[in-house]
Amino acid sequence: VYIIILYRKQISVWEVIFLKKVKIRKAKKQDVDTVAHLIYYTEVKPHDVWGGESKQECLENLKELIKDEESRYSLDYIMVAEVDEKVLGAIVLIPYDELDRLSLETEFKQFKRLDGLLDKLYFIFNEIKYIFLRECRRGDLYIANIATSKEARGLGIGKKLMKYAEQVAKKEEYEGISLLAKDENVTKFYEKLDYNKVFDKVLFGERIIKMVKCF
Repeated sequence: VYIIILYRKQISVWEVIFLKKVKIRKAKKQDVDTVAHLIYYTEVKPHDVWGGESKQECLENLKELIKDEESRYSLDYIMVAEVDEKVLGAIVLIPYDELDRLSLETEFKQFKRLDGLLDKLYFIFNEIKYIFLRECRRGDLYIANIATSKEARGLGIGKKLMKYAEQVAKKEEYEGISLLAKDENVTKFYEKLDYNKVFDKVLFGERIIKMVKCF
């Protein structure tokens, strides 16, 4: 199926057939490894976010956070998209009123993992920018991370996950959805879904792009 879709992408009927097979469900314990690998690639500098001297150590730290109920990466906030029982995408949805608490809990856990003074100082410096920027508007649902596997990119799974997030937000009567886009290419994807930039500045050497969609 994947080969046919990629080869004949101009024929939308194949995409329709494929997307009908996509099931979105709550993440489970058996999804931790796959979800960690998906989320890992959503960050430009994953080691600055989750620590670790190697990719494997970084992934192990992330897996622990995904298993932790008091983390912004907890399974409680993750939905996955699967086809034929294979997870091809994931999205992390966090309510506005839980984001600050979960972020502080997560940062504290990460800080405790660090050994050297320089590593701790760099971690603090890296987090300071969020004092000047609230990731999520008051009253919104926050998309913390969204990712699709390499084999499924361009097949509409990311868009399907975004539409699912909107359905959840409307059902739970949120005012809209907030998110951060990591670069211009990602920004264009969100703009096609009617998200607008509300913040686009360089803070402490990193470009921060905040986007929202109001209902």
